[in-house]
Amino acid sequence: ENNVQKLGGVARMAMATCLLLFLFSLACVYSASDSQHRRFEYKQSFKGPHLCDQRGRVFFWSLGGHALASDDQVRITASLRSQKGWMWTKMKTTYKNWEVEITFRVSGRARVGADGLAFWYTAEVGQEGPVFGSSDMWDGLGVFFDSFDNDGQQNNPYILVMTNNRTVSYDHASDGAEQQLGGCLRDFRNRPHPVKAKIRYYKGTLSVYFNSGVVVSDEGYDLCVEKENVVLPDRGYFGLSAATGGLADDHDVIAFKTMSLEAPLPEDRKDEGEEPVTLSESELEKLNQEFEQYSKSFEEQKETYSKEHPDPYEGYGDKFLAESVEERNLNQIMQGQTDILTVVRDLSVKFEHLRDDVQRKSVPSGQAAVRPASHDPSDAMGTELHTLIQQQKTIMHKLEGIESLQRHQAASGQQQGGSSDLTAHVGSLIETVRNVQQSVDTLTTQVTNQGVQGQSPGVDASGCIPLIYFGLFVCGQVVMFIAYLVYKHKKDTAAKKFF
Repeated sequence: ENNVQKLGGVARMAMATCLLLFLFSLACVYSASDSQHRRFEYKQSFKGPHLCDQRGRVFFWSLGGHALASDDQVRITASLRSQKGWMWTKMKTTYKNWEVEITFRVSGRARVGADGLAFWYTAEVGQEGPVFGSSDMWDGLGVFFDSFDNDGQQNNPYILVMTNNRTVSYDHASDGAEQQLGGCLRDFRNRPHPVKAKIRYYKGTLSVYFNSGVVVSDEGYDLCVEKENVVLPDRGYFGLSAATGGLADDHDVIAFKTMSLEAPLPEDRKDEGEEPVTLSESELEKLNQEFEQYSKSFEEQKETYSKEHPDPYEGYGDKFLAESVEERNLNQIMQGQTDILTVVRDLSVKFEHLRDDVQRKSVPSGQAAVRPASHDPSDAMGTELHTLIQQQKTIMHKLEGIESLQRHQAASGQQQGGSSDLTAHVGSLIETVRNVQQSVDTLTTQVTNQGVQGQSPGVDASGCIPLIYFGLFVCGQVVMFIAYLVYKHKKDTAAKKFF
């Protein structure tokens, strides 16, 4: 009896194991049969940047009403009263199963917005009308993102899914509550980030998912509606529309991505119409030899080129090729300080020239003004004046020597005829030179007085900067440098918040 019970337990375990294996294999077959090929359909999609051309047109789409395209989004309606806008694909779909992901933003200043945004998949292109900016009595699918609570049930913002076959008129008064295929209460107004909606139709099953835009992520979708046995047109147009009423919101669509979903071919049809390519062993060997020859030739050419064109930065490492942020900021500061130093040096040279010129012109005529040679054109008059004084002193010294010699000859009785005339001429010459000396002394006094008053002739004061302006310039440079340091410190502090 114990043996019989043991055999019965073993048989039950074997049957349970077989049943589990059968269910597992059935699940694998079902999942394999439910897989699909996904292909991006660019003619039914758009996404920034460069979303539109220079004329504001979106490729493969038609816009109307108050819709306006920019470089990174399409504004279906702006936050102005009583506006309607729409956009539709220009080409019908060539596939039955599809998935659409919409990234959009609904924003407004008021606590309550209106009216809402709609997604369409219909057999024909809709026209401007009363249903969120598009025509009523459509044939296909409409997914409405309704912002305004018309029925007063306090159940908005609301996502409503509705199908139509040209026989039903949308009931605005009740917000389509009795006409909906399904829906969910989701807040899509004034979110921190753009919200996303994913609408999927595959083998008669319609699914609507929603991402609330709390964070920027391609995941995080919540199921809103899922219905089976939904009949939609085999070929149709995708569209978007929006409308405003007494209240208004901005309805901006940032991206519209369409994927076609097609069931995979059976195993016995995957290679249908394709002839397998077979190669003989001799052909394979020949191809392998050619490949080796080309590889060897390529390596030789690569080595030859490396020898002829050595890398000038080899051995320096990445630090030599890439400049860090700290090094870049330090170089900018050093460059700025170098420019300031250059300006200060130029001003110092100009001040030195001006000081030397004033000091030289203020020296009395009996003293020699000593200063280094200068190539400044403003010193031309001072140089000529100095030369004139030296020449005058030389003439006076020589004439005094002649006069002394003449007197000595007259006293010794050695003077000859005509000596009185020579004495008269020499006296006249001395008198003339003395007059020149008086004129030079007068000119020197005038130059000295004008130099003290800051009006020295021959000096172009317009080319020099007063000391007060120079001080203001230096102070401005210091203030700008301190402001740059404060600004950089704030940016570094703000950047550290993300780490």
